[in-house]
Amino acid sequence: MKRISMVLVLASVLQSSGFCFAGALPVLSRTYLMLENGQELLAIDLLKKINRLRGDRIYVQLDSIKFNSWIKAGGKFRMLTENVGVESGKFNFCNCSQYGGSLHDGYDLQGFSSVTKTPRLQINYRVSDSEADIDLDGYTPFIGGIIPNPNHLTYENSDVRFWFDSYLKKFGNPGFEVVPVKNGSPN
Repeated sequence: MKRISMVLVLASVLQSSGFCFAGALPVLSRTYLMLENGQELLAIDLLKKINRLRGDRIYVQLDSIKFNSWIKAGGKFRMLTENVGVESGKFNFCNCSQYGGSLHDGYDLQGFSSVTKTPRLQINYRVSDSEADIDLDGYTPFIGGIIPNPNHLTYENSDVRFWFDSYLKKFGNPGFEVVPVKNGSPN
């Protein structure tokens, strides 16, 4: 709970970056990663340090030994959700863009929790310094699995304030509220 309290303070100070971070932190706290020794690790326990928050992105340093153990074990995860109980699968990490995700500039690997189930968790990882670019996507990359979704490649896609109802349905209350302002943008 200490971590979540810290995030709420950051969210109020940093506006959009803070809300993206405040939205991702509870998801990392309810996502279990399967390591090669058969043990599970909460995804949040991969984080060693916050490097910076910028816009809709969280840049952190990960524990490279634990991250590599997770990758070697196949990138398997189970995510506790409000709407289905448990979502499980694999982050199919690769060093290229793939169906459903694109490798972010400056990173070596990218993976995501699902192509079709949103909101979803996405991680891009750089080997040289163990930095990860972590974000949540609110919109699927494709409509009906075929047509590119124009909302996916927008800032709005990674800002939980724009799809907060979907967030609440899947992950529950993150500890903050979103109140629309007159112009329709979330506040």
